[in-house]
Amino acid sequence: MGSCGSRGPIVVSVSTTGVAVAGVRRAAATTAAAATTSATRAAAATPAAAAARAATTAGTEAGSADPERERVVMQGGRAKAYRPLPAPRRRAAFAAGLAAYARGDYFEAHELLEPAWMGTDDPIERDLDQGLIKLAAGMVHAVRGNPAGVVNNMRGASARLSTAAAADPWAGGLDLPRLLTEIERCRAAAERLLLERRPHPRPSVREATTRRERRPPLVLEAPPLRPGR
Repeated sequence: MGSCGSRGPIVVSVSTTGVAVAGVRRAAATTAAAATTSATRAAAATPAAAAARAATTAGTEAGSADPERERVVMQGGRAKAYRPLPAPRRRAAFAAGLAAYARGDYFEAHELLEPAWMGTDDPIERDLDQGLIKLAAGMVHAVRGNPAGVVNNMRGASARLSTAAAADPWAGGLDLPRLLTEIERCRAAAERLLLERRPHPRPSVREATTRRERRPPLVLEAPPLRPGR
């Protein structure tokens, strides 16, 4: 007696001989799937496939249909976003960021400098822009009365600007060695304030969700961006 479903296994039993054959379709399907998986893995392991995956991840395929699509560049051993921006637009963003910083609008300076940083793949230019972004972010924390934020961002600014200054002390038309001295002064002052302050008691969950603690700005002189030679 035999039984066959449209998708289920074929089951054939012969009572007189005790011979049973089952799962013909399932076994065939399993074998085919295994063969397909092996073939797929073999294709993925080829150098050409690996290169294609790397190009896709980095966003650097030649002849990309969308040159404005976000890509990735390596900076400081880490992958960073890269959104190509023409040099005139980068220079305009850089100048606008410096002007905002000079008038004390540090948050605006941070926002204006970011497209210039993300728009170039030049290592020196990226270090310069990111260092200035971190400097502006540090001053935002000073305005918000957060010495820990000042210390952390000034350290980051110093690291990036030191790298830029090693390649070009006057990068961006700025006196980077002097700026680095001013950044260190500001960082040390914020660190002293951090040590002098008593930790604030943690608010309850109810208080934290109904009010926002306001702290007075830190009395810190912003590192000036002086022109280089």
